[in-house]
Amino acid sequence: MYKFEINKKLYALRPEGTASVLRAFIENKLSLPARFFYIWSMYRREKPQKGRYREFLQIGIEILGEERPFYDAEIIDQGKRFLNLIGA
Repeated sequence: MYKFEINKKLYALRPEGTASVLRAFIENKLSLPARFFYIWSMYRREKPQKGRYREFLQIGIEILGEERPFYDAEIIDQGKRFLNLIGA
C-alpha cells in the first residue's frame, strides 16, 4: 500500500483493483453473479525495476459468484477482444 500524510491527514493509493471491486459489490448490496470491468491507475510503493513506474494502469475483469469453466473462458475471450481492439 502506498501511504503518505499531508497536513496530518493520511492518504493511501490503490495498489490493485480487486479489493475496490469487492468493496463496491458489498457496499452496494449487488446480487450474484456480478461482472465488473475496470481500467484504473494503480501505485506501487517499492522501488520499481528498470522500465517500470510507480504509477501504472491496471485493466481487470472480475466475475463474482460463478465457478464454472465457461466464465474463465469468457474472461479470456474478453481479454482477447480488448487486445484486438487496441491493435496489440
